[in-house]
Amino acid sequence: MKKYLSLIMMAIFLLAGGQVYADSNYAEVYQEGTGNSAVQMQAGMFNEAYINQLGDYNTAEQYQEGIANLAVAEQYGDGNYAYQEQLGVVSEEYGYANAAYIYQEGENNTASQTQARLYKLPSPNVAFIQQFGYGNVAGQTQIGDDNYAHILQVGTDNIAGQFQYGYLNVALIHQWGTGNVASQIQVNDPHYALIDQYGDWNAASQEQYGESNNAYALQVGTQNSSYQYQNGLRNLANVYQYGTGNAAAQVQYGLYNYANVDQYGAYNSSYQYQQGYANWADVDQDGTGNAAAQVQYGWANDASAVQQGNYNMSRQYQEGYLNDAYVNQYGYGNYADQTQIGASHTAIANQYGAYNYSYQAQYGVGNFSIVTQVGVGNAVWVVQY
Repeated sequence: MKKYLSLIMMAIFLLAGGQVYADSNYAEVYQEGTGNSAVQMQAGMFNEAYINQLGDYNTAEQYQEGIANLAVAEQYGDGNYAYQEQLGVVSEEYGYANAAYIYQEGENNTASQTQARLYKLPSPNVAFIQQFGYGNVAGQTQIGDDNYAHILQVGTDNIAGQFQYGYLNVALIHQWGTGNVASQIQVNDPHYALIDQYGDWNAASQEQYGESNNAYALQVGTQNSSYQYQNGLRNLANVYQYGTGNAAAQVQYGLYNYANVDQYGAYNSSYQYQQGYANWADVDQDGTGNAAAQVQYGWANDASAVQQGNYNMSRQYQEGYLNDAYVNQYGYGNYADQTQIGASHTAIANQYGAYNYSYQAQYGVGNFSIVTQVGVGNAVWVVQY
């Protein structure tokens, strides 16, 4: 491993020092066992490829075209498959310092990596896959410069895929358990995406377009799911889910929007949609079967929903600017509905107990409403213009 890392650093160092015109391709294949196959094809300068296979029925293929590319594939076990392809042409415009590395240990693992360059920058793309266990599948595609992709999977039947187009993007997927699925798509630059999943049958998806968006998803437990979509500039989305069957969806368009979901328990769900500038949405749910929806258009709107207990529901809709909506529900089967259209409204709903209902609607400018209910079966309606 130290040898491989040193070779990567050497390739990048040589490129940083200036133009070097030479043909120094290097390929090494080591195979031990029955039914192994290895294919390596290189064109250009400073390409290096290594394949080390130990076991039965392993297959590794590496294709390189460009300058100073590095591909390393190591496989231990039975029935593993690794594929790496790095594209470009032998010129100053394409093919600088790409690096791809696959390490697999176990049975029936599958990995795929593809990299291509766009610009005249002597900067490396790095794709890195590690898989331990049985039946894991991983794929990576990077087009551009200075992108970094890393997949780590430990367990059985996990699936991960990453696609990046642009430069300075970072995509990270870490999965431990069985049957987890993760996907990341990032277009333009420089985005950051991270998925951590611990447990079984969790699913997470992240898509980011524009510039400088950040997304993070942490799921611990069983059958949790999350979806994060961002298009714009410097948006931030976070999902934290612990338990069973929780679901979160976040969609953001615009600039400097923030969305956060914390869910603990079972079968809680949240939906957040924001379009505009500097909107803020937060959901915190603890219990079973709670549901929250937040939709905001405009700028500098704030929405917060805190629900503890079982089967509580909240809906918050805001359109305009500088509106604030807060829901706090503790108990069983409570429902809060808030609608604010205009500017500088504030709505607060506090409900403690069971089967309480509140409805707040405010239109115009500068209205304020607060509702507090304690007990069972209370109901209130507030409408202000």
